[in-house]
Amino acid sequence: MLEERADNLFGRKWNERMLKDYNAQSYWLSANLKSFFPESNLPTCKFYLAANVDLTKIKTNSKFLNTAFYMLNCLKFPAPAIMIDNMGKVKGYLLYF
Repeated sequence: MLEERADNLFGRKWNERMLKDYNAQSYWLSANLKSFFPESNLPTCKFYLAANVDLTKIKTNSKFLNTAFYMLNCLKFPAPAIMIDNMGKVKGYLLYF
């Protein structure tokens, strides 16, 4: 019953859920401030691509673990990352802090 309701609200396929499930989505917006202030000493634009682990998705019946995962989810842990700068240079990081 609950699963059927969720399918009706959010869709059955991943692409439907991407469009309909707004609560499960996060967005990050940044801008190259140097393009707005070219005479400033601001750094140039860089893009980073890294994994973000959501510990709250780990299923457990333990109230303690659920609370611990929720609290730890507020922290971002170092992870492998790829950096691409405005010149097209690509650099990999084993752990990016």
